[in-house]
Amino acid sequence: MDVVLNILIGIFVYVGIVAGSFWPSVSYQSQVALRSQRDIMANVSIDQIPFVGIKVSTVFNSSWDNITQALQVLSGVLDAGIQTLVVDVSLEEQDNEISVMNTNMTLRDVLVTLETYMSSTNNYLDANILNLMLRTDERRNSQAVPDLNMTAYLEQSIPLSRIYMPQNLMEDRREGNAFDFEGNISSFGWPRMQNFLFEQQKRLMITAVDDDTDKVLNSSLIFDSNILTYLTDNSSVVCPLATQSALARTAQFQWRFLENEFNPKDIFEYVRCGFSPIITNEFDSPTLPGMDSLLESALLWSWQIGQPEEDESSKSNSTSLIAYRCAILHFQALNASSYWRTGNCYVSKDGLCRLLNKPFAWSLSTSESDYFELNDDDTDRKCPQNFDLSVPKSPLQQRAVEIYLSTLESPDMDIWIDLNSIAVPDCWVVGGPYASCPYEQNVSARNFLHMLAPSCVFAAVLLLMMIYLNWQKVPIQDNRKSWKRVVNSYSRSESEGVPA
Repeated sequence: MDVVLNILIGIFVYVGIVAGSFWPSVSYQSQVALRSQRDIMANVSIDQIPFVGIKVSTVFNSSWDNITQALQVLSGVLDAGIQTLVVDVSLEEQDNEISVMNTNMTLRDVLVTLETYMSSTNNYLDANILNLMLRTDERRNSQAVPDLNMTAYLEQSIPLSRIYMPQNLMEDRREGNAFDFEGNISSFGWPRMQNFLFEQQKRLMITAVDDDTDKVLNSSLIFDSNILTYLTDNSSVVCPLATQSALARTAQFQWRFLENEFNPKDIFEYVRCGFSPIITNEFDSPTLPGMDSLLESALLWSWQIGQPEEDESSKSNSTSLIAYRCAILHFQALNASSYWRTGNCYVSKDGLCRLLNKPFAWSLSTSESDYFELNDDDTDRKCPQNFDLSVPKSPLQQRAVEIYLSTLESPDMDIWIDLNSIAVPDCWVVGGPYASCPYEQNVSARNFLHMLAPSCVFAAVLLLMMIYLNWQKVPIQDNRKSWKRVVNSYSRSESEGVPA
Protein backbone atom coordinates (compact mmCIF):
# COMPACT_ATOMS: atom_id res chain seq x y z
CA MET A 1 0.00 0.00 0.00
CA ASP A 2 2.90 2.37 0.65
CA VAL A 3 3.96 1.95 -2.96
CA VAL A 4 0.45 2.84 -4.15
CA LEU A 5 0.33 5.95 -1.98
CA ASN A 6 3.72 7.12 -3.19
CA ILE A 7 2.66 6.69 -6.82
CA LEU A 8 -0.58 8.60 -6.29
CA ILE A 9 1.12 11.40 -4.37
CA GLY A 10 3.72 11.68 -7.13
CA ILE A 11 1.02 11.97 -9.78
CA PHE A 12 -0.91 14.66 -7.88
CA VAL A 13 2.24 16.67 -7.11
CA TYR A 14 3.35 16.55 -10.76
CA VAL A 15 -0.07 17.69 -12.02
CA GLY A 16 -0.09 20.50 -9.47
CA ILE A 17 3.35 21.71 -10.58
CA VAL A 18 2.44 21.67 -14.27
CA ALA A 19 -0.89 23.42 -13.72
CA GLY A 20 0.07 26.09 -11.24
CA SER A 21 3.79 26.78 -10.88
CA PHE A 22 4.58 28.58 -14.11
CA TRP A 23 1.50 30.77 -14.31
CA PRO A 24 -1.14 31.57 -11.68
CA SER A 25 -4.62 30.31 -12.44
CA VAL A 26 -7.19 32.93 -13.45
CA SER A 27 -9.66 33.64 -10.64
CA TYR A 28 -13.33 32.86 -11.17
CA GLN A 29 -14.19 36.54 -10.73
CA SER A 30 -11.76 37.53 -13.50
CA GLN A 31 -13.25 34.87 -15.76
CA VAL A 32 -16.72 36.33 -15.21
CA ALA A 33 -15.47 39.87 -15.94
CA LEU A 34 -13.67 38.88 -19.15
CA ARG A 35 -16.61 36.76 -20.32
CA SER A 36 -19.11 39.58 -19.79
CA GLN A 37 -16.79 42.00 -21.59
CA ARG A 38 -16.60 39.56 -24.52
CA ASP A 39 -20.40 39.18 -24.62
CA ILE A 40 -20.91 42.95 -24.62
CA MET A 41 -18.70 43.22 -27.72
CA ALA A 42 -20.73 40.55 -29.56
CA ASN A 43 -22.17 43.04 -32.08
CA VAL A 44 -18.93 44.96 -32.62
CA SER A 45 -16.96 44.27 -35.81
CA ILE A 46 -13.85 42.27 -34.97
CA ASP A 47 -11.42 44.91 -36.29
CA GLN A 48 -12.60 47.29 -33.51
CA ILE A 49 -12.04 44.83 -30.64
CA PRO A 50 -8.90 45.08 -28.47
CA PHE A 51 -6.57 42.10 -28.89
CA VAL A 52 -3.84 42.35 -26.26
CA GLY A 53 -0.78 40.39 -27.34
CA ILE A 54 2.85 39.47 -26.76
CA LYS A 55 5.91 39.32 -28.99
CA VAL A 56 6.99 35.71 -28.52
CA SER A 57 10.64 36.18 -29.47
CA THR A 58 11.25 38.70 -26.66
CA VAL A 59 8.90 37.45 -23.95
CA PHE A 60 10.18 33.87 -24.40
CA ASN A 61 13.77 34.62 -25.36
CA SER A 62 16.71 32.21 -25.38
CA SER A 63 17.07 32.49 -21.58
CA TRP A 64 14.20 29.99 -21.40
CA ASP A 65 16.34 26.87 -21.79
CA ASN A 66 13.46 24.57 -20.88
CA ILE A 67 11.18 24.54 -23.94
CA THR A 68 8.50 22.55 -22.11
CA GLN A 69 8.34 25.18 -19.38
CA ALA A 70 8.20 28.03 -21.92
CA LEU A 71 5.32 26.39 -23.80
CA GLN A 72 3.46 25.79 -20.53
CA VAL A 73 3.80 29.49 -19.70
CA LEU A 74 2.63 30.35 -23.22
CA SER A 75 -0.45 28.21 -22.63
CA GLY A 76 -0.92 29.99 -19.29
CA VAL A 77 -0.93 33.49 -20.80
CA LEU A 78 -3.51 32.32 -23.36
CA ASP A 79 -5.68 31.14 -20.44
CA ALA A 80 -5.15 34.53 -18.78
CA GLY A 81 -6.65 36.35 -21.78
CA ILE A 82 -3.87 37.05 -24.29
CA GLN A 83 -5.38 36.90 -27.80
CA THR A 84 -2.49 37.89 -30.09
CA LEU A 85 0.87 36.20 -30.64
CA VAL A 86 3.42 38.05 -32.78
CA VAL A 87 5.97 35.49 -33.96
CA ASP A 88 9.22 36.45 -35.69
CA VAL A 89 10.21 33.43 -37.77
CA SER A 90 13.24 32.24 -39.68
CA LEU A 91 13.21 29.52 -42.34
CA GLU A 92 15.75 26.79 -41.79
CA GLU A 93 17.21 25.45 -45.03
CA GLN A 94 18.08 21.98 -43.75
CA ASP A 95 14.75 20.46 -42.80
CA ASN A 96 12.18 22.98 -44.07
CA GLU A 97 11.32 23.79 -40.46
CA ILE A 98 10.36 27.28 -39.29
CA SER A 99 12.03 28.45 -36.10
CA VAL A 100 11.01 31.27 -33.79
CA MET A 101 13.79 33.83 -33.64
CA ASN A 102 15.72 34.33 -30.41
CA THR A 103 14.02 31.31 -28.79
CA ASN A 104 14.37 27.54 -28.65
CA MET A 105 10.89 27.09 -30.14
CA THR A 106 9.67 26.29 -33.61
CA LEU A 107 6.56 27.70 -35.19
CA ARG A 108 5.09 24.21 -35.01
CA ASP A 109 5.47 24.33 -31.19
CA VAL A 110 3.45 27.53 -31.13
CA LEU A 111 0.79 26.13 -33.47
CA VAL A 112 0.34 22.98 -31.39
CA THR A 113 0.00 25.11 -28.23
CA LEU A 114 -2.65 27.24 -29.95
CA GLU A 115 -4.58 24.21 -31.16
CA THR A 116 -4.50 22.61 -27.70
CA TYR A 117 -5.82 25.84 -26.18
CA MET A 118 -8.55 26.20 -28.82
CA SER A 119 -9.68 22.60 -28.30
CA SER A 120 -9.98 23.08 -24.54
CA THR A 121 -11.91 26.37 -24.87
CA ASN A 122 -14.12 25.55 -27.84
CA ASN A 123 -17.40 26.21 -26.00
CA TYR A 124 -19.76 29.14 -25.52
CA LEU A 125 -18.37 30.00 -22.09
CA ASP A 126 -14.68 30.24 -22.97
CA ALA A 127 -14.32 30.76 -26.74
CA ASN A 128 -12.49 33.85 -27.95
CA ILE A 129 -10.80 35.10 -31.13
CA LEU A 130 -7.06 34.57 -31.54
CA ASN A 131 -4.59 36.37 -33.81
CA LEU A 132 -1.37 34.77 -35.01
CA MET A 133 0.80 37.46 -36.61
CA LEU A 134 3.91 36.33 -38.49
CA ARG A 135 7.02 38.32 -39.37
CA THR A 136 10.08 36.98 -41.22
CA ASP A 137 13.74 37.58 -40.53
CA GLU A 138 14.75 40.31 -42.99
CA ARG A 139 18.32 38.94 -43.27
CA ARG A 140 17.03 35.63 -44.62
CA ASN A 141 14.30 36.80 -46.97
CA SER A 142 16.43 36.12 -50.05
CA GLN A 143 17.27 32.63 -48.77
CA ALA A 144 13.72 31.43 -48.23
CA VAL A 145 13.15 27.73 -48.82
CA PRO A 146 11.32 27.40 -52.15
CA ASP A 147 9.92 23.94 -51.35
CA LEU A 148 8.14 25.04 -48.17
CA ASN A 149 4.34 24.82 -48.56
CA MET A 150 3.11 27.24 -45.92
CA THR A 151 -0.53 26.23 -46.28
CA ALA A 152 0.31 22.56 -45.72
CA TYR A 153 2.62 23.49 -42.83
CA LEU A 154 -0.19 25.33 -41.02
CA GLU A 155 -2.79 22.70 -41.82
CA GLN A 156 -0.67 19.96 -40.24
CA SER A 157 -1.16 21.53 -36.79
CA ILE A 158 -4.48 23.40 -36.94
CA PRO A 159 -7.71 22.25 -38.64
CA LEU A 160 -8.81 24.55 -41.45
CA SER A 161 -12.29 24.72 -39.92
CA ARG A 162 -10.89 26.91 -37.11
CA ILE A 163 -9.09 29.39 -39.39
CA TYR A 164 -10.76 32.50 -40.79
CA MET A 165 -9.25 32.99 -44.27
CA PRO A 166 -9.21 35.85 -46.78
CA GLN A 167 -11.74 33.86 -48.80
CA ASN A 168 -14.12 33.90 -45.82
CA LEU A 169 -13.85 37.68 -45.61
CA MET A 170 -14.67 38.06 -49.31
CA GLU A 171 -17.77 35.91 -48.82
CA ASP A 172 -18.88 37.91 -45.75
CA ARG A 173 -18.54 41.20 -47.60
CA ARG A 174 -20.39 39.84 -50.62
CA GLU A 175 -23.26 38.51 -48.46
CA GLY A 176 -23.64 41.68 -46.35
CA ASN A 177 -22.14 40.22 -43.16
CA ALA A 178 -19.39 42.85 -42.88
CA PHE A 179 -19.80 46.13 -40.96
CA ASP A 180 -17.93 49.37 -40.33
CA PHE A 181 -17.22 50.88 -36.91
CA GLU A 182 -20.66 52.52 -36.80
CA GLY A 183 -22.44 49.22 -37.43
CA ASN A 184 -23.36 49.89 -41.06
CA ILE A 185 -23.02 47.19 -43.73
CA SER A 186 -19.81 47.88 -45.63
CA SER A 187 -17.92 46.29 -48.50
CA PHE A 188 -14.74 47.19 -46.60
CA GLY A 189 -15.93 46.05 -43.18
CA TRP A 190 -15.48 42.96 -41.04
CA PRO A 191 -17.87 40.45 -39.46
CA ARG A 192 -19.14 40.94 -35.94
CA MET A 193 -17.77 38.84 -33.12
CA GLN A 194 -21.05 36.95 -32.64
CA ASN A 195 -21.03 35.89 -36.28
CA PHE A 196 -17.32 35.05 -36.29
CA LEU A 197 -17.26 32.93 -33.11
CA PHE A 198 -20.66 31.34 -32.77
CA GLU A 199 -22.22 31.29 -36.24
CA GLN A 200 -19.20 30.58 -38.41
CA GLN A 201 -17.42 28.96 -35.42
CA LYS A 202 -14.01 30.37 -36.34
CA ARG A 203 -11.29 30.90 -33.76
CA LEU A 204 -8.08 32.03 -35.47
CA MET A 205 -6.82 34.65 -37.91
CA ILE A 206 -3.29 34.49 -39.34
CA THR A 207 -1.76 37.72 -40.64
CA ALA A 208 1.55 38.85 -42.08
CA VAL A 209 2.94 41.86 -40.21
CA ASP A 210 4.81 43.44 -43.15
CA ASP A 211 5.22 43.31 -46.93
CA ASP A 212 8.34 41.13 -46.77
CA THR A 213 6.42 38.47 -44.91
CA ASP A 214 3.65 38.65 -47.50
CA LYS A 215 6.15 37.62 -50.17
CA VAL A 216 8.00 34.94 -48.22
CA LEU A 217 5.08 33.21 -46.49
CA ASN A 218 2.68 33.15 -49.38
CA SER A 219 -0.47 31.23 -48.39
CA SER A 220 -4.21 31.40 -48.99
CA LEU A 221 -4.65 31.13 -45.20
CA ILE A 222 -2.70 34.29 -44.36
CA PHE A 223 -4.05 37.85 -44.57
CA ASP A 224 -1.86 40.50 -46.18
CA SER A 225 -0.28 43.15 -44.00
CA ASN A 226 -2.33 45.87 -45.71
CA ILE A 227 -5.31 45.11 -43.44
CA LEU A 228 -3.31 46.25 -40.39
CA THR A 229 -2.50 49.51 -38.70
CA TYR A 230 0.69 48.25 -37.06
CA LEU A 231 2.89 50.70 -35.16
CA THR A 232 6.21 49.95 -33.49
CA ASP A 233 6.75 53.48 -32.17
CA ASN A 234 4.30 55.36 -29.96
CA SER A 235 5.60 58.82 -30.91
CA SER A 236 2.83 59.29 -33.48
CA VAL A 237 0.03 58.06 -31.21
CA VAL A 238 -2.31 60.73 -29.84
CA CYS A 239 -3.52 59.67 -26.40
CA PRO A 240 -5.79 60.36 -24.64
CA LEU A 241 -8.31 61.21 -27.33
CA ALA A 242 -10.21 64.36 -26.41
CA THR A 243 -13.00 64.81 -28.97
CA GLN A 244 -15.62 62.71 -30.73
CA SER A 245 -14.12 63.60 -34.11
CA ALA A 246 -10.74 62.27 -32.92
CA LEU A 247 -12.46 59.04 -31.85
CA ALA A 248 -14.09 58.67 -35.27
CA ARG A 249 -10.78 59.25 -37.08
CA THR A 250 -9.11 56.59 -34.96
CA ALA A 251 -11.95 54.10 -35.47
CA GLN A 252 -11.61 54.40 -39.26
CA PHE A 253 -8.23 52.63 -38.99
CA GLN A 254 -8.81 48.87 -38.80
CA TRP A 255 -6.85 46.41 -36.64
CA ARG A 256 -4.87 48.98 -34.63
CA PHE A 257 -1.77 47.47 -32.97
CA LEU A 258 1.01 49.13 -31.00
CA GLU A 259 4.18 47.09 -30.37
CA ASN A 260 6.28 48.41 -27.50
CA GLU A 261 7.50 47.91 -23.96
CA PHE A 262 4.80 48.90 -21.48
CA ASN A 263 4.17 49.47 -17.81
CA PRO A 264 0.74 48.86 -16.20
CA LYS A 265 -0.27 52.53 -16.33
CA ASP A 266 0.49 53.34 -19.96
CA ILE A 267 -0.72 50.01 -21.34
CA PHE A 268 -4.16 50.77 -19.90
CA GLU A 269 -4.13 54.24 -21.49
CA TYR A 270 -3.33 52.87 -24.94
CA VAL A 271 -6.18 50.38 -24.68
CA ARG A 272 -8.50 53.30 -23.78
CA CYS A 273 -7.31 55.03 -26.96
CA GLY A 274 -8.40 52.11 -29.10
CA PHE A 275 -5.09 50.28 -29.59
CA SER A 276 -4.23 46.63 -29.08
CA PRO A 277 -0.88 46.63 -27.26
CA ILE A 278 1.77 44.06 -28.20
CA ILE A 279 4.00 43.52 -25.15
CA THR A 280 7.72 43.27 -25.94
CA ASN A 281 9.02 43.34 -22.35
CA GLU A 282 11.57 40.60 -21.68
CA PHE A 283 10.74 38.06 -18.96
CA ASP A 284 12.33 35.01 -17.43
CA SER A 285 11.15 32.70 -14.65
CA PRO A 286 12.03 35.09 -11.75
CA THR A 287 10.48 38.16 -13.42
CA LEU A 288 7.43 36.40 -14.85
CA PRO A 289 5.00 37.77 -12.18
CA GLY A 290 5.58 41.21 -13.72
CA MET A 291 3.58 40.14 -16.76
CA ASP A 292 0.60 39.40 -14.52
CA SER A 293 0.25 43.07 -13.51
CA LEU A 294 0.60 44.14 -17.16
CA LEU A 295 -2.17 41.81 -18.28
CA GLU A 296 -4.41 42.85 -15.40
CA SER A 297 -4.19 46.47 -16.57
CA ALA A 298 -4.55 45.71 -20.28
CA LEU A 299 -7.25 43.06 -20.51
CA LEU A 300 -10.08 44.73 -18.56
CA TRP A 301 -11.02 48.08 -20.09
CA SER A 302 -14.51 47.91 -18.53
CA TRP A 303 -14.82 46.53 -14.99
CA GLN A 304 -12.91 47.81 -12.00
CA ILE A 305 -10.30 45.33 -10.76
CA GLY A 306 -12.09 42.93 -8.39
CA GLN A 307 -15.48 43.46 -10.05
CA PRO A 308 -18.17 42.33 -10.74
CA GLU A 309 -18.87 41.50 -7.11
CA GLU A 310 -22.31 40.41 -5.96
CA ASP A 311 -23.34 40.75 -2.31
CA GLU A 312 -25.43 37.63 -1.90
CA SER A 313 -25.70 38.19 1.87
CA SER A 314 -27.86 41.25 1.36
CA LYS A 315 -31.57 40.48 1.56
CA SER A 316 -34.73 42.39 0.86
CA ASN A 317 -37.04 43.27 3.75
CA SER A 318 -40.28 45.15 4.28
CA THR A 319 -38.61 48.57 4.32
CA SER A 320 -35.85 48.26 1.72
CA LEU A 321 -35.08 46.32 -1.41
CA ILE A 322 -31.52 45.25 -2.14
CA ALA A 323 -30.25 43.43 -5.20
CA TYR A 324 -26.61 43.90 -6.28
CA ARG A 325 -27.24 42.49 -9.72
CA CYS A 326 -27.03 45.62 -11.90
CA ALA A 327 -24.01 47.45 -13.32
CA ILE A 328 -23.17 51.10 -12.91
CA LEU A 329 -20.55 53.22 -14.63
CA HIS A 330 -18.55 55.19 -12.08
CA PHE A 331 -17.11 58.40 -13.52
CA GLN A 332 -14.13 60.11 -11.87
CA ALA A 333 -14.18 63.80 -12.73
CA LEU A 334 -10.60 64.53 -11.65
CA ASN A 335 -8.96 62.50 -14.44
CA ALA A 336 -12.01 61.96 -16.69
CA SER A 337 -11.83 58.18 -16.35
CA SER A 338 -14.46 55.54 -15.62
CA TYR A 339 -15.01 51.91 -14.77
CA TRP A 340 -17.91 49.57 -14.08
CA ARG A 341 -18.99 48.04 -10.80
CA THR A 342 -22.07 46.38 -9.35
CA GLY A 343 -24.85 48.38 -7.73
CA ASN A 344 -28.18 47.92 -5.99
CA CYS A 345 -30.80 47.76 -8.76
CA TYR A 346 -33.38 49.53 -6.56
CA VAL A 347 -31.39 52.74 -6.03
CA SER A 348 -32.34 55.75 -8.17
CA LYS A 349 -29.64 57.02 -10.55
CA ASP A 350 -29.30 58.59 -13.97
CA GLY A 351 -29.15 56.20 -16.91
CA LEU A 352 -26.63 56.20 -19.76
CA CYS A 353 -28.29 56.54 -23.16
CA ARG A 354 -26.83 56.28 -26.68
CA LEU A 355 -28.04 57.82 -29.94
CA LEU A 356 -29.27 55.14 -32.32
CA ASN A 357 -26.56 53.92 -34.75
CA LYS A 358 -24.05 56.44 -33.39
CA PRO A 359 -21.39 54.73 -31.24
CA PHE A 360 -19.88 57.96 -29.89
CA ALA A 361 -23.03 60.02 -29.16
CA TRP A 362 -24.16 59.68 -25.52
CA SER A 363 -26.54 61.40 -23.13
CA LEU A 364 -27.93 61.03 -19.62
CA SER A 365 -31.53 60.11 -18.91
CA THR A 366 -33.98 62.91 -18.33
CA SER A 367 -34.54 61.92 -14.69
CA GLU A 368 -33.21 59.55 -12.06
CA SER A 369 -34.86 56.16 -11.47
CA ASP A 370 -33.99 52.66 -10.36
CA TYR A 371 -32.82 50.11 -12.89
CA PHE A 372 -36.25 48.51 -13.31
CA GLU A 373 -38.09 51.78 -13.96
CA LEU A 374 -35.40 52.78 -16.41
CA ASN A 375 -36.24 49.70 -18.48
CA ASP A 376 -40.02 49.81 -17.99
CA ASP A 377 -41.78 50.62 -21.27
CA ASP A 378 -45.05 51.26 -19.41
CA THR A 379 -43.66 54.29 -17.59
CA ASP A 380 -42.56 57.61 -19.03
CA ARG A 381 -39.55 57.23 -21.32
CA LYS A 382 -36.38 58.11 -19.44
CA CYS A 383 -33.93 58.53 -22.33
CA PRO A 384 -34.09 61.53 -24.69
CA GLN A 385 -35.77 61.10 -28.07
CA ASN A 386 -33.92 58.72 -30.42
CA PHE A 387 -31.71 57.60 -27.52
CA ASP A 388 -31.86 54.20 -25.80
CA LEU A 389 -30.41 52.89 -22.55
CA SER A 390 -27.08 51.32 -23.52
CA VAL A 391 -23.61 50.24 -22.43
CA PRO A 392 -20.21 51.09 -23.93
CA LYS A 393 -19.24 48.17 -26.18
CA SER A 394 -15.62 49.00 -26.87
CA PRO A 395 -12.81 51.04 -25.30
CA LEU A 396 -13.41 53.87 -27.79
CA GLN A 397 -17.11 53.99 -26.86
CA GLN A 398 -16.15 54.11 -23.19
CA ARG A 399 -13.79 56.98 -23.95
CA ALA A 400 -16.62 58.78 -25.77
CA VAL A 401 -18.74 58.50 -22.59
CA GLU A 402 -15.90 60.01 -20.55
CA ILE A 403 -15.54 62.92 -22.99
CA TYR A 404 -19.29 63.60 -22.83
CA LEU A 405 -19.43 63.46 -19.02
CA SER A 406 -16.42 65.81 -18.80
CA THR A 407 -18.37 68.45 -20.73
CA LEU A 408 -21.06 68.42 -18.01
CA GLU A 409 -18.47 69.62 -15.46
CA SER A 410 -20.16 67.53 -12.80
CA PRO A 411 -18.47 65.81 -9.83
CA ASP A 412 -17.91 62.07 -9.60
CA MET A 413 -21.08 60.20 -10.43
CA ASP A 414 -22.62 56.72 -10.73
CA ILE A 415 -24.78 56.00 -13.78
CA TRP A 416 -26.88 52.98 -14.71
CA ILE A 417 -25.77 51.11 -17.83
CA ASP A 418 -27.70 48.43 -19.69
CA LEU A 419 -26.06 45.44 -17.99
CA ASN A 420 -27.36 43.07 -15.30
CA SER A 421 -27.18 39.53 -13.93
CA ILE A 422 -30.75 39.39 -12.61
CA ALA A 423 -31.76 36.20 -14.43
CA VAL A 424 -28.68 34.09 -13.59
CA PRO A 425 -25.90 34.96 -11.11
CA ASP A 426 -22.57 35.78 -12.79
CA CYS A 427 -24.17 35.88 -16.24
CA TRP A 428 -24.14 39.56 -17.25
CA VAL A 429 -26.48 40.42 -20.11
CA VAL A 430 -27.85 43.47 -21.92
CA GLY A 431 -31.51 44.07 -22.77
CA GLY A 432 -33.09 44.89 -19.41
CA PRO A 433 -34.09 42.83 -16.35
CA TYR A 434 -35.94 40.19 -18.40
CA ALA A 435 -33.01 39.35 -20.71
CA SER A 436 -32.11 35.67 -20.56
CA CYS A 437 -28.65 34.21 -20.10
CA PRO A 438 -27.45 32.80 -23.44
CA TYR A 439 -25.47 29.97 -21.84
CA GLU A 440 -27.55 29.10 -18.79
CA GLN A 441 -27.50 25.40 -19.72
CA ASN A 442 -23.72 25.51 -20.00
CA VAL A 443 -23.47 26.97 -16.51
CA SER A 444 -25.65 24.18 -15.11
CA ALA A 445 -23.61 21.54 -16.90
CA ARG A 446 -20.41 23.03 -15.52
CA ASN A 447 -21.74 22.92 -11.94
CA PHE A 448 -22.78 19.29 -12.50
CA LEU A 449 -19.25 18.43 -13.59
CA HIS A 450 -17.85 20.11 -10.49
CA MET A 451 -20.09 17.92 -8.31
CA LEU A 452 -19.15 14.80 -10.25
CA ALA A 453 -15.39 15.39 -10.14
CA PRO A 454 -14.73 14.13 -6.54
CA SER A 455 -16.52 10.86 -7.29
CA CYS A 456 -14.47 10.37 -10.44
CA VAL A 457 -11.21 10.99 -8.55
CA PHE A 458 -12.21 8.48 -5.84
CA ALA A 459 -13.13 5.89 -8.47
CA ALA A 460 -9.79 6.42 -10.22
CA VAL A 461 -7.90 5.86 -6.94
CA LEU A 462 -9.78 2.60 -6.31
CA LEU A 463 -9.05 1.44 -9.85
CA LEU A 464 -5.32 2.12 -9.43
CA MET A 465 -5.31 0.18 -6.14
CA MET A 466 -7.07 -2.79 -7.75
CA ILE A 467 -4.56 -2.83 -10.62
CA TYR A 468 -1.67 -2.67 -8.18
CA LEU A 469 -3.02 -5.50 -6.02
CA ASN A 470 -3.71 -7.60 -9.09
CA TRP A 471 -0.02 -7.40 -9.96
CA GLN A 472 1.07 -8.61 -6.52
CA LYS A 473 0.96 -12.43 -5.90
CA VAL A 474 -0.57 -13.77 -2.67
CA PRO A 475 2.25 -15.32 -0.51
CA ILE A 476 0.49 -18.71 -0.19
CA GLN A 477 0.50 -18.96 -3.99
CA ASP A 478 4.21 -18.22 -4.19
CA ASN A 479 4.87 -21.23 -1.91
CA ARG A 480 2.19 -23.57 -3.27
CA LYS A 481 4.51 -26.52 -4.13
CA SER A 482 6.16 -26.54 -0.67
CA TRP A 483 2.78 -26.57 1.03
CA LYS A 484 1.63 -29.46 -1.17
CA ARG A 485 4.69 -31.59 -0.15
CA VAL A 486 4.03 -30.93 3.54
CA VAL A 487 0.36 -31.94 3.25
CA ASN A 488 1.19 -35.15 1.32
CA SER A 489 3.87 -36.18 3.86
CA TYR A 490 1.47 -35.65 6.74
CA SER A 491 -1.25 -37.66 4.98
CA ARG A 492 1.08 -40.71 4.47
CA SER A 493 1.92 -40.81 8.18
CA GLU A 494 -1.71 -41.19 9.18
CA SER A 495 -3.11 -44.76 9.67
CA GLU A 496 -6.01 -45.89 7.55
CA GLY A 497 -9.03 -47.73 8.95
CA VAL A 498 -10.84 -47.65 12.26
CA PRO A 499 -8.56 -47.23 15.30
CA ALA A 500 -8.61 -50.09 17.86
